[in-house]
Amino acid sequence: MSKVINIYKSQSIVEPKVKGAIINLNEELPDNSDIVEETFIAEGKQLEEVLSDTLPGGTYDQLFICMMQRKASQLVISNKDSEI
Repeated sequence: MSKVINIYKSQSIVEPKVKGAIINLNEELPDNSDIVEETFIAEGKQLEEVLSDTLPGGTYDQLFICMMQRKASQLVISNKDSEI
């Protein structure tokens, strides 16, 4: 069963009003390695743009923080002295 979440959209300060967004994640990435990196770049930019345009600033900021925390463990450099 697909996950469904409901998120508040940003309030409109001026016209035009902020429109909602629907993000469909239903198809698997094709196994064609020639387009994988280009697809990641294009879809990453599209996703960031729609979230930036529609989420309240606080939600967008918290999303960024959560994503960085998830990735941080992959970026940690050990502080321990190592013997060579």
